[in-house]
Amino acid sequence: MTGTSFTQGLRTPENSRSVATRPFQWYLIEVLARQDVRGFSMAEVMVALMLLSVISLVLTGMIPATITGMHKAAMRTNASMVALNRMAELQQVGFGNVNPTSPPHEQYEVSGTEYALQISVAPAPLSSGGTMDTDVAKLVSVRVDWQDRNGPQEFITQAVFFKRI
Repeated sequence: MTGTSFTQGLRTPENSRSVATRPFQWYLIEVLARQDVRGFSMAEVMVALMLLSVISLVLTGMIPATITGMHKAAMRTNASMVALNRMAELQQVGFGNVNPTSPPHEQYEVSGTEYALQISVAPAPLSSGGTMDTDVAKLVSVRVDWQDRNGPQEFITQAVFFKRI
């Protein structure tokens, strides 16, 4: 350890080139006293607050509309499930046992909503504009009706059933 100083790696006023000549508080006073340092004006703050309030009003108005739309979509999905399940049951019953329903129609309750199910049978249409014989093919329609806030709603699904030979 001869020839090596204990403070060789440490910065001291003797081995430092940048020694502060003034206290740090003076630098802060100079920075704050400059004319080019500015904050936001009152007009800028008011415009920003106005934009923020308009955007928040628009977003809060969208929340009830979104909830209503989701509720309507859920009711329509439930109606389609009721109709498609009934259509699948009719396909399993067989061609000769598919008959239209008469009032009072079947009632189903799903998630607190009453759905009325109506089945109608008609001759199946041909692409030429005519109809097929009902002994060969039938156009089966399943209609589901329900009531919501906007009045009566309906969902209709149709399929052509063919007689197996």
